Amino acid sequence: MFFDPRGIVLMILLVAVSGWVARGLLVSWYKLRREEKTASSMGDIDERLRKIEAAVSGVITDVTAMREKDRFMARLQASKDIQSAPSASREGELSPMTTQNIPVIPRARR
Repeated sequence: MFFDPRGIVLMILLVAVSGWVARGLLVSWYKLRREEKTASSMGDIDERLRKIEAAVSGVITDVTAMREKDRFMARLQASKDIQSAPSASREGELSPMTTQNIPVIPRARR
């Protein structure tokens, strides 16, 4: 009732090779599943980045418009100050900051 040593060695070799193949298959399956999740999460990240980019560009546009309005108002205030205190040396000159009222569309007379 003794076991054949060659049979025992072959059984050990069969179990080891089967385990090695099964491990390789499980690792490959795990990596494949992880890549699918990563690909779907990358799409979510791309969409979020697009939304953030749109929001930031909107804020930048608003800030630029506010700064332009401030500059325009400062120019108007400066020209108003210059017009309120005319100097003798500048009586004949027009300032580039002076606004002129030129009607483009004639108004209807009542």
